[in-house]
Amino acid sequence: VIFMVSVILWGYPMYIIRCIPITWHLLRGSHYCFIYWNLVMWICWIVANRRDPGYVTMNSDCYYRAINQIPYFDKWKKRNSFLNRLCHSCRCLRPLRAKHCRICNRCVSYFDHHCPFIYNCV
Repeated sequence: VIFMVSVILWGYPMYIIRCIPITWHLLRGSHYCFIYWNLVMWICWIVANRRDPGYVTMNSDCYYRAINQIPYFDKWKKRNSFLNRLCHSCRCLRPLRAKHCRICNRCVSYFDHHCPFIYNCV
């Protein structure tokens, strides 16, 4: 966040105030290219930031059914048990490879990590 704020509040004004007036007549194509790719970069960042990473829907009824089956389920110590797939924070039954993101406070399908640059799960 600090990096992005410094680029917006210091980097771009310095580029507009200092660089463009001095080098516009020599490097006009480079300036157009720089401006174009910066627009593309910011659009991609906004799309990645706003995109749904694949949040698991809250299925509370399946969660409570699984909780009610615990006293009758004697194989709960095994790794392939459905009890390992319960998320008590989201109150849902997670599919395979889904993990709970502690920053978003949601379960995400195919969770790898929470990216601090785009502030979204990947």
